[in-house]
Amino acid sequence: MNIFRLIVTTTCLTGALYASAQIQPSLNTTHEESGYVPNGYSLVWNDEFDSGTELNPNDWTHEVQQPGWVNHELQYYLNHKTPGGTPVTEIKDDALIIRCLKESGRICSGRVYAHVKTGWTYGYIEARIKLPKGKGTWPAFWMMPVNFRSWPADGEIDIMEEVGYHPNYVSSSLHANAHVHSNGTQVTHEMLCNGAEDEYHIYAIEWTGQKITTFVDGKKQLEYANRGLGRDDWPYDDPFYVIFNLAWGGDWGGAQGVDESALPVEMLVDYVRVYQNNADNSEPGDNLKIGNTSFQKTTSRIYKATANFEQGKDYAVTGDDRLSDTSWYSDPDFFRRNADGTLKFIAVSGNYEVTADFYSNYFKVIPLDANGQWLTFNKETGKGAIWMMGNDKVGKPSTAFAGNWGASNGWSPTPEMFFPVPQVADRLYQLTLTVGEQLAATDVNFKFFHQAGYGNNSSDEFNNTADCRITTTSDVFRIDTSENGNIKLKDGVTLAEGTTYVFTIDCADPKNVVLHVADAKTGIKTITSSAEGDDSVYDLQGRRISAPAKGIYVRKGNKFVVK
Repeated sequence: MNIFRLIVTTTCLTGALYASAQIQPSLNTTHEESGYVPNGYSLVWNDEFDSGTELNPNDWTHEVQQPGWVNHELQYYLNHKTPGGTPVTEIKDDALIIRCLKESGRICSGRVYAHVKTGWTYGYIEARIKLPKGKGTWPAFWMMPVNFRSWPADGEIDIMEEVGYHPNYVSSSLHANAHVHSNGTQVTHEMLCNGAEDEYHIYAIEWTGQKITTFVDGKKQLEYANRGLGRDDWPYDDPFYVIFNLAWGGDWGGAQGVDESALPVEMLVDYVRVYQNNADNSEPGDNLKIGNTSFQKTTSRIYKATANFEQGKDYAVTGDDRLSDTSWYSDPDFFRRNADGTLKFIAVSGNYEVTADFYSNYFKVIPLDANGQWLTFNKETGKGAIWMMGNDKVGKPSTAFAGNWGASNGWSPTPEMFFPVPQVADRLYQLTLTVGEQLAATDVNFKFFHQAGYGNNSSDEFNNTADCRITTTSDVFRIDTSENGNIKLKDGVTLAEGTTYVFTIDCADPKNVVLHVADAKTGIKTITSSAEGDDSVYDLQGRRISAPAKGIYVRKGNKFVVK
């Protein structure tokens, strides 16, 4: 469906159906297979629509909404029947019929959800569908997340859509923060399906933690790979539920007008089947460990371990044969493979929460504070954790061992390019780099991140966007706004070998952070206030001090002494 469809919550759903409805079973294994199901998948749920007259309320939920609810669509979504008694959904002739009609001046139709409270995570899902005819129709077979909070952040998977003014052309789309219809970045593909409105065709999706592929009669329609860029690009590791609906008009369906003379129209679904990979369904054993620390199960196939790790030590990840699968990846990349294929965790010293996701072969690493709370940066409060990422031009910091970050952006990956920036005071973070050791003399290029545990992309950076801007007071370094806030040297500047620079990130205003840079020898040379009229006090390393003791400080660019 379209971009504005889901500015809602599932609290508006109703599962109430008529008590007289005849119920068909939730799993029917006597059907004939399509021949398109990939090897290794087994049927876990299906509806063949071959018994009864109404949908099983244990499986299905009707949406009830008025026109304009989403996408400026013109229909009323009703619970099973119109006020006049005409079904908008019914089981008849071994098919689910979703009917759109006009009654008493109102356009009425149906929209139904399968297992809306549980859904499925990953699998092969197919439905055999005959599409309606008429300008104004907008049928869809798609999926939304069970734990929906906001769109498009939580994702949307459109397996099949068609609009009546463009008959027999079916499309598949994916929506997320990083690809959304409103700015033309959505992932989508359209293909001609001859006879889509005259006969049944099979529309399907194979969905794993690594890739989503949709099909029309076994032919590939859309393919999109998990690029390891975090949730903004891949919010598809959560349970999603199946949706069938027949909209009338709206932003897309009515883009060329509607023809009410075509009503009533029907979308026919012969069956819908959900398969899951046999290997994906198993749980790790009780011996899953990282070093000597055991993982604890949080939900199905999701395990967490919390421990203090020391830099320079290797922590083996053991306890499940699937860990040998080379598709495992991590965020950030603190994992390596030994020569024998086993995994090891190589940490920056500190306390971490490590999540092992056996749905998508994915490790997520989050730094923790002394109280065990996440240290991810909060853009509202200015508190949390900040990380630095630099390419091989920055040097090889001795404070960390990480790797392969930034390769997707064209940066040369090195093992030492990603490490934490210590917090030295309330909303102040400070890093010391020496030219020739951690800092290049001429070709400086690095950046600061505030969400190391969620991916390497612009939403996690301090850059030039409205909600996480970064500026600098330095007369040596500059912010390259063309590269999302990369820190570089000003034109013509060459740093002296052995000079030490103190980089202080002031997050007093977390949406407009200020980078101060001081030459450790000259102290406050480049330090100024973070905002006009600000009376903040800084020490000679650029740290904002709330209660200065004896020493030399700076306020509004001027030195003063506390005796």
